[in-house]
Amino acid sequence: MADNTAVIVNEEIDESRPRVDLVKAIQCRKKGMSFQEIATLQGVSKQAVKQRIDGFLKELGDREEVQAFKEFEVDIQDAIRLKYTRRMLDDEVVNKTSGKDAAMIYGITYDKSRLERGQSTNNTSLFFHVVSEAPDLPDD
Repeated sequence: MADNTAVIVNEEIDESRPRVDLVKAIQCRKKGMSFQEIATLQGVSKQAVKQRIDGFLKELGDREEVQAFKEFEVDIQDAIRLKYTRRMLDDEVVNKTSGKDAAMIYGITYDKSRLERGQSTNNTSLFFHVVSEAPDLPDD
């Protein structure tokens, strides 16, 4: 059954055209169904199915790169946090960056790393809230 969610055409919403259900279309392709079979199942054109799936795969990019990112996401977040921690130690950067911004960068990446590892984020969340609500201190 087709998802009749509106399709945007020339900046206007076209309610009359059915839209390809991307998740179901990809599941069908994985099962070996052709674009035409999926189109018939969803009540849309073969071209619409092909364009929707091809567009998604293009956005997905290199599958090996995506897989590597997923596997090392926590390490990447740690590397970002390390990079910004080093930058925060540079006197020139410290003078240009507000304490609030520096704490946000560090806090967000720290929180995300802990979340990915399945560790509690309650304390970090409280710290981030306190820091984000704090006014910027004057540069003296």
